[in-house]
Amino acid sequence: MKKMLLLTAVLFAAASFAAELKIDFNAATPWKEIRNHSKRLQFETKEFKGKKATVVTLAPKTKPADTALSLATPRFSVKGKKSITVKFTFLATKGMKGYTGGGWWNSAVRWYDAANKEVTPAVPLTMPVATGEWQSVTKEAPVPAKAVSAYVHFGFDYPNIGLKDIFAITDVVITY
Repeated sequence: MKKMLLLTAVLFAAASFAAELKIDFNAATPWKEIRNHSKRLQFETKEFKGKKATVVTLAPKTKPADTALSLATPRFSVKGKKSITVKFTFLATKGMKGYTGGGWWNSAVRWYDAANKEVTPAVPLTMPVATGEWQSVTKEAPVPAKAVSAYVHFGFDYPNIGLKDIFAITDVVITY
């Protein structure tokens, strides 16, 4: 009985030290930064298929071309943390896949040291082939020893978002 009480107390103490960053999809600007290489995309945060989400589509009267995009969270402290967990839900047009790119144009956790220099490598957040329905992704990432802060960005350079394509993201929660 004493062991059970002690274990419960330890688990409660550990849980109370965990922090959480949730993207507020009710905010006027839920993202710290939005990047779009060619300015061909439209970003709207609205109700979409039963969820409040950021919905990305080709802007009206825009010809399909390079549509690299990135949605970045605020930076958060990871000092003294062993790992973080990133959870999110996305919906993309059925058959969209790959979600690749470099630098800003990918989905990843990026780490920074006390001198604000990037600690590599970034941890990629891989998304499965799109089904046209909401899909949830969870990724646990170990915190590098030198990292004191991090942020998460969601995006891709390929595939391009075409005339009838949609990419939407919601339920972003980072536990650290």
